[in-house]
Amino acid sequence: GAVASTGDGPLALGQALIQDGRLVEARELLTRGLDSESLSPTQAEEVRILLGHVNDELVFSPRIYPGDPWSREYEVKSGDSLSRIVSREGLQVDWRLLQRVNALSRPESIQAGKSIKVVQGPFHAEIDKPSHRMDLYLGEGPQRVFVRSYVVGLGEMGSTPLGRFQVQRGRK
Repeated sequence: GAVASTGDGPLALGQALIQDGRLVEARELLTRGLDSESLSPTQAEEVRILLGHVNDELVFSPRIYPGDPWSREYEVKSGDSLSRIVSREGLQVDWRLLQRVNALSRPESIQAGKSIKVVQGPFHAEIDKPSHRMDLYLGEGPQRVFVRSYVVGLGEMGSTPLGRFQVQRGRK
């Protein structure tokens, strides 16, 4: 869908990069625009939606984009499993993400000699309590890139705690 242009701001520049097929650069530029907090709430929402579409391709499709620091090609070796690849390659994602990204109906359907896309990770989430929004990022610190937003339910009566938390494997 059409998104309102904002002259030469991050939104318009990001859209131009996307139209030029430069998705990796667009994601970085638009993430920096979000991080700058210089966008209006409406513009920021448009950027989050746009980045969600960009990441459908960059993160969640099997296509590999040159220069993407968060994913790369991996040649499957004899005896490999998705969980073994995650472990051996030091990926900070669950093997089921590789199954989804590579559109594998069964995880055991990988074949030695064939290439798959691997996503490095880690992912992290930030919750905006007033808007009931969870923003998902790849990486941490200044190199992180925005992936997408989700609407989330929070604890009743302000019971959702503030702070930085690390979710243990298999826990909420």
